[in-house]
Amino acid sequence: MISSPDFTISQEWEAVAQFKEDYLREFGDKFERSFLEGYALRDWEYGLTLLYAKLKDTDCLLDVGGGESFFMAYAAKFINQGYIVDNAFVPRQWYDDWVKMMMQFEAFQTGKVKILEQNAKSLPFEDKFFDKVVTFSALEHFLDDDDTLAVQEIYRVLKDDGILLGTVDFNPCNEYPHPTSPDYRAYTYESFWRRIIRPSKFKLIGEANYLSPLPKKVDYIAAPLFFALNK
Repeated sequence: MISSPDFTISQEWEAVAQFKEDYLREFGDKFERSFLEGYALRDWEYGLTLLYAKLKDTDCLLDVGGGESFFMAYAAKFINQGYIVDNAFVPRQWYDDWVKMMMQFEAFQTGKVKILEQNAKSLPFEDKFFDKVVTFSALEHFLDDDDTLAVQEIYRVLKDDGILLGTVDFNPCNEYPHPTSPDYRAYTYESFWRRIIRPSKFKLIGEANYLSPLPKKVDYIAAPLFFALNK
């Protein structure tokens, strides 16, 4: 059983800073620093996930919605096997370019990390296949009830005492805050419990913790919500 995180500010800051330093150094020979420090760097999300996931060289790890993520390229050195499942909701050209970027890494060339293109509401894995699952700002893009179905599938494919970590977009008051994207949801605390926690059997480890200041205007998404859930 994983112990409950303390969410201590100093511990989190140190983890995030260390991750960022290692990440920029490790990928600096493949990409421009401006790219790494811009879109490709989710230092809060990746740093906290690595802190609480405690990845091991025996772990089988799944990244749900990771079709524009660089997390697995970094995390591959800590694990035994990795999979990325994504239904290519990002523009096709960017998705194809991302696959080409990932193939620069040995873990993707050898098959240590495999990319599968499909909706995570139906995962092609047997029960209790994974030790850990991560997802970064992806569930809010799942249409209708696919986010709930995906989390139930994640629960199914996780081993007993497995852990799901990651982030969702958070708005304290409005589940659909973007007027030009009616299908693009955020989670309030209430809807996170209603759509993610209650339909599955996951238990919250510690507490859900938003990573950036709450928005001054509650009509737009401004804060990623970090969570750790235990099976």
